[in-house]
Amino acid sequence: MADDLIKKLPGLFKSLQSSDLYTRDALPVDWKGKVGVYVFYENGDPIYVGRGKDLRGRILQHGRQSVQDTPLAFHLTAKKLGYKTNYRKGKGRTKFKSQKNFKTTFATMKDRVAKMKVRGITIDNDPKGILNHLFEAYVAAKLDTPYNSFLTS
Repeated sequence: MADDLIKKLPGLFKSLQSSDLYTRDALPVDWKGKVGVYVFYENGDPIYVGRGKDLRGRILQHGRQSVQDTPLAFHLTAKKLGYKTNYRKGKGRTKFKSQKNFKTTFATMKDRVAKMKVRGITIDNDPKGILNHLFEAYVAAKLDTPYNSFLTS
């Protein structure tokens, strides 16, 4: 099974790379409720890869001011304010949300993300979500996106 999934990655990547770039206002309606992987582009450069169970909804969340689970905006905020973050207790998002300038900078970064272009691909026939997870990491590695990290400690 694992080998079959891994063999699919290059073809999916080619499909992703040849797909259209969209603004958040022009995302395909048929992405709603579909599992998939997306890439945010800024000034033509890929900067972040993500995945979601509702591809369209997840992409829209990244630039929505009311949503707090926006990793790209958080990483952009951390870089802007010089924060060093990781997933260890006391070193992640919770600590920095109370820091001076975090809230306003985070809002500014969400606006920045909302203006980015995005490319995405739906992934069908993946009942356990394994291919979706593998493909996210594969795309991040292939594109060497600066705001993806898979380190957990």
